[in-house]
Amino acid sequence: MSEKTRLFLVQIRCCLLLGGGIGLLSNCMGLFYTPISQDLGIGRGSVALMVTLQSLASAFYSPVFAKLVKKIRIQYLMTVGLILTAGAVFVMSIATNIYVFYACGIAAGIGVTNFAALPVSMILRSWFGEKSGSRLGIAQAFTGLSAAIFNPILGRIITGYDYHKAFLFMMAGLVIICLPGALTLRLKEDEQSSVPSKGEQKKMSEERGHDSLMTPALFATFLIAGYCITTQNGMNSHFSALAVSVGYPLTFGATVVSFQSMFNSIWKLIFGFVVDKIGPAKACNLFNIIGFTGVLIILLGNQVPALLILGVSMYACNFSPSTIGIPTLMMKAAGKDYIDYFSKQNMVQTIAYAVGTTMYGTLSDITGGYNVPLIIVLCMTTAAFFLLRRIGKQIYKEA
Repeated sequence: MSEKTRLFLVQIRCCLLLGGGIGLLSNCMGLFYTPISQDLGIGRGSVALMVTLQSLASAFYSPVFAKLVKKIRIQYLMTVGLILTAGAVFVMSIATNIYVFYACGIAAGIGVTNFAALPVSMILRSWFGEKSGSRLGIAQAFTGLSAAIFNPILGRIITGYDYHKAFLFMMAGLVIICLPGALTLRLKEDEQSSVPSKGEQKKMSEERGHDSLMTPALFATFLIAGYCITTQNGMNSHFSALAVSVGYPLTFGATVVSFQSMFNSIWKLIFGFVVDKIGPAKACNLFNIIGFTGVLIILLGNQVPALLILGVSMYACNFSPSTIGIPTLMMKAAGKDYIDYFSKQNMVQTIAYAVGTTMYGTLSDITGGYNVPLIIVLCMTTAAFFLLRRIGKQIYKEA
């Protein structure tokens, strides 16, 4: 097999892992909020807590995965993670108690960490080196594409049958899409044996940081900006429930989510081009403005189907600053200390997403709608705009 073909197959399998682990599992979970809450007689916020626990489990398990991957081959970890996640989804299909759903959410969070974002980024970096950033962007685009495909399918299964069968479909899809990559992907051979010793790590640590622009104040700004922009991303999983809450059928809610997922991918591809033209800080601010406008359209025009779809499609651009913009800014600010800083940044953003997901669901239960959550999203987007502008001024002198 030629090297070009090998790299192409690595890319495809990584795309499938993210498409299944994030696109199918995480980005489609919002469809289940309303039917589960109705079946169990509880609020949507209580159901959304399942996704919160999944995110928190993923956040706190990430450092554990980083240690395990140094001792266990990555394909073994990915396979075990996929089995754990598929098993958790299967139990969801037969669960009749919300606490069982919570336990499954935790298990799925741990499992998906083993075969989705973290291992995929490691594998792409291993095989593509300096080009891994663009390759990761392509793989991330598949999260939205996958959700755009599977949201309407799952919505129709829930409407035509029930959510139990939809979970079974999700489980089968996860296994079919992700198993080839989980079984066969690996780090490049020369990197598997290149883990530095403790002495070498200490020496590297002493040598790092001379090119870092990071200060405690700047890092605090990063953390707050990341928290704000990722908290408002938590609204993502509520658009199906929002559509139902204003009188649309669940099938239309699934269509709305599909547009959001599709434009999530499109905006990420556009964002990469915009960053090359105007820089990451200005690109983040431009996309924040577009996202802010989209949320306003949702808030004021949700009774018009076309306006709701337009607003959600514009809102989808908010994921680009959090998943691509902030990492790009931090690479410049932290230099060789990037991994040390970004591991903390990633944990804060994962927790922020979990908090946002539950907060918006709980507020919708309390207020009887999503107007208050949407207003909070507008506030978070505004705060992120000014914080990212400040970061840009300190790093690039461009904003």
